[in-house]
Amino acid sequence: MVNHVLLRKGGKLLLLVQYPDRYYLVTVDRKLTQEAEARLLSGSCSPQTIQELGLTCQTITRQEFKGVCCPGGSAGDPLTLYINTETLKYQLDDDFAGQDISQMFPDIPRVQPPSGTGGHGAKDWRISRQTESGRKTARIADLALNVVSIGCSAVAAITTINHGLSLLGLVACLGAVIVNLAVYLCFPQYFSILSSKEFKRVGYTAPVEHLDLGVFVPATILFFCGFRSLTVLSWGKLLLMGVVPGAVLLVILRKLSRELRENQTSLLAFGLVMLLFSCGLLLQFNHLVNPALDQTQQVTISETEKNRRRGGTFCDCTVVLENGEEVELSISKALYNRIKPGDTVEVYVGEGALGIRYGFVVGD
Repeated sequence: MVNHVLLRKGGKLLLLVQYPDRYYLVTVDRKLTQEAEARLLSGSCSPQTIQELGLTCQTITRQEFKGVCCPGGSAGDPLTLYINTETLKYQLDDDFAGQDISQMFPDIPRVQPPSGTGGHGAKDWRISRQTESGRKTARIADLALNVVSIGCSAVAAITTINHGLSLLGLVACLGAVIVNLAVYLCFPQYFSILSSKEFKRVGYTAPVEHLDLGVFVPATILFFCGFRSLTVLSWGKLLLMGVVPGAVLLVILRKLSRELRENQTSLLAFGLVMLLFSCGLLLQFNHLVNPALDQTQQVTISETEKNRRRGGTFCDCTVVLENGEEVELSISKALYNRIKPGDTVEVYVGEGALGIRYGFVVGD
């Protein structure tokens, strides 16, 4: 008699039977005679035999059977079968309550239930197999993506330092992030955001490459380039506008990515980076497509200040606008060394294309 287990799904009974080179998932829609049951559980059973008995079955090869997840052994416990990219959920029949499924089918890969779900959260798992050629390609792709992403970030940083913010730097960083996220979502069996340790803990095939540099570097460069060049004067509006698209993007990516669903560390880190990315993108876009950039004014510096902090030296100057309003603007160290209170500088202070109020010293 071959290894078998009886499953239930709603009012339907199914018999999972293991044969030497394949498995049959037989739908049992009527009471079987002893002779029919003996034929089903004999080692020589075939699809033709099942058809002769008036039953239907699904034939599953060993290569197609990716894994089984059965957290308990009681009647009614969930049993999840992973067949290629298909996820099938059943309950153990009363006759098999308390039996160790892993002993009955030792050749099927074991899959552990996700953490924090009590064994009921594996509804859309996809067990993906890696190949040696796939791993080599993933390593090459990871190296290429890192080089391209760091190169795009360098372009954005250099153009910002030498010529100020530009659409070239914005597009370079945005493109690098989009390409890395697309690769990450299309090939989850080879790429992760942070670490593969959590994958191993919950039973996934561990990815071999991490796209942290490819996503985080251009996202943070986009943020810091914007805040190096511009002084935000309406932080509440920027954060509100940044949180909404950042949260929407994170929800979409969490829905598409099993790592972000199961790994809280990755989700937290990725959420922070998406917030920086969203705020930096909005701030730069708000400035670069601002139709009123030529509406500058000559103002007098009333005060300069230099602060030394753990992150470096930060310089500011306070100016009095034409309407009498005092505004504090961030400036570079080089400009700080050239100016003093009482000097006149050209500044822009206003709302950009998105209505976010900001300012900067022209030529700094």
